[in-house]
Amino acid sequence: MGLRRASMGRPVLVMAVAVVAIAAGCSDSERTTEPTNYDPHVRVVDLGHEGNVSALAFSPDGRLLATASNDETVRLWDLAAGRTVRSLSTGVLGNQVVAFSPDGRLIVTAGKVSDDGIGSVLLWDMASGQRLATLSGHYRLDTGVVFSPDGATLAVASFNNGGAIPGTAPKWMVKLWDVATRRASATFSDDGYAGKVAFSPDGKLLVVSTDVVQLIRMTDRRVTDSFPGANAIFSPDGKLVALSTEGSVVIRDLAGRTRVTVPAASLVDLEFSPDGTMLAVGTGDGVVRVCDVRSGRVVATDPGRQRHFDAAGVTATEGALQDLAFSPDGRTVAVADWYLTVRLFDVATASAGPAASR
Repeated sequence: MGLRRASMGRPVLVMAVAVVAIAAGCSDSERTTEPTNYDPHVRVVDLGHEGNVSALAFSPDGRLLATASNDETVRLWDLAAGRTVRSLSTGVLGNQVVAFSPDGRLIVTAGKVSDDGIGSVLLWDMASGQRLATLSGHYRLDTGVVFSPDGATLAVASFNNGGAIPGTAPKWMVKLWDVATRRASATFSDDGYAGKVAFSPDGKLLVVSTDVVQLIRMTDRRVTDSFPGANAIFSPDGKLVALSTEGSVVIRDLAGRTRVTVPAASLVDLEFSPDGTMLAVGTGDGVVRVCDVRSGRVVATDPGRQRHFDAAGVTATEGALQDLAFSPDGRTVAVADWYLTVRLFDVATASAGPAASR
């Protein structure tokens, strides 16, 4: 399947997560009520949001955590000081996404800004909190934004959900923006839905997850490879790609050889550790498992938020996982799971735990 250059696009991720939340019997109002039981290796942080957190990202130096919420704000949290240092008013309705530039000087936020599905991408100056630019021409921006490793290019994934434009079928779009000039340099589009976008560490390839995974060569913007899967990301050394398939996560090399397969039903997000030795796998039930990249063995588990459901002490995990991110030092996984707060999971001190066998 090739890429067609066109003008509009859409994401699977949010719908899948919403279905999981409904199946778990968790309404919008109930999600804002915190469960009472937590794993001892998990710190729950109240960032002051008035809406559920849909996305998060660490700053490159690890000092700040950016959290995007359904309250139309993105907050920047100083982890050491334990306080919010800045709140950005984005005007986004519902879910939004967030990313830092590699040098930490810029932050990008994106999402839907009108009831008819129109979306925009906002560039912000980190030091001042000033909005620098609005990049328009998108629909329903809640799938993915990512800077190239040199910070010169911004890739934005979106989709039109088949309803934003009457009479149209679902269509995904990925736009590439020149960060310096704030101009679009390329647009890719086709039928279906879009999920993650990610650059290779050297910036030569862009991986786009639609109905299949496609590798785009940045020099000539051509597809060099495509294969089944979704949620694809590169390892930090660029030699491996991790992606989700039906019921599992596959770690493969660029020649197509499968190195490791990890069982993972209802996968929502996955992230390599900065040193490339671990892979964090987040599933729709709110559980996060950290796996060894070489063997696929689960080395640490965050079982999610546990709630007591009866007097006998029966518990169940709840919280529809939305996003996760490794800290730059590789010690912590931050988890957004549709509450007002964020989970910080200490990977270094945790063990595989009872959920590791799933």
